[in-house]
Amino acid sequence: MGLETALGIGGAVAGLLSNRENNRKQENTAKDQLGQQQQLIDRQTKLFDTLFGAASDADKSGAFDPEKQIDLLNRTTAKYESRDLGNLGGALSIAGYKPGDSEVGVRMDAVKGKYQLERENQESQIRRQSLFDRFNAYNSANGGMLNAGIGTAGQNADRAYSRMQNPANLFQSIIPFLEMKKKKQSGFKTGDVQGSGPMTLDY
Repeated sequence: MGLETALGIGGAVAGLLSNRENNRKQENTAKDQLGQQQQLIDRQTKLFDTLFGAASDADKSGAFDPEKQIDLLNRTTAKYESRDLGNLGGALSIAGYKPGDSEVGVRMDAVKGKYQLERENQESQIRRQSLFDRFNAYNSANGGMLNAGIGTAGQNADRAYSRMQNPANLFQSIIPFLEMKKKKQSGFKTGDVQGSGPMTLDY
């Protein structure tokens, strides 16, 4: 084996060993990044399940049911309306008005109209707000805040894998030296036969 061939093969072998070590490091890096990515995915799943569960429980309990909220509004409004009508009636009575007087009817109707308008306005707001509250509660279950970290870990893993080298390329680099050696050996044998002149046999 010639010096050039030996050096070429030796360099290729050294490169192969270096390549193997590099691939090991890159693979470890990729696995580490994939591990971090999986941890973030697990956290995201847990966060989603927790928030979705809370929203679902609130929904089942009627927290976003407008009818329940409107019923509470009506009961509360009726309580204060009754109190105000009673106070007004007492004041009108003290002022000398009797039940059936037009002034009493006008004053009472004004109080009733005020509470009726308030109920209608608040009922409309409750129906609109309950829909948004329900939507926002379920929308809070979006664990997308971790997507950036998940994507970054995946990209780092891909980069690490892309830096791994194919050992076949190093084997390919050895082939020219092996062919050179083969050619030299073949050339020597051919020259030995062809350059020796006419062949004679000694007995």
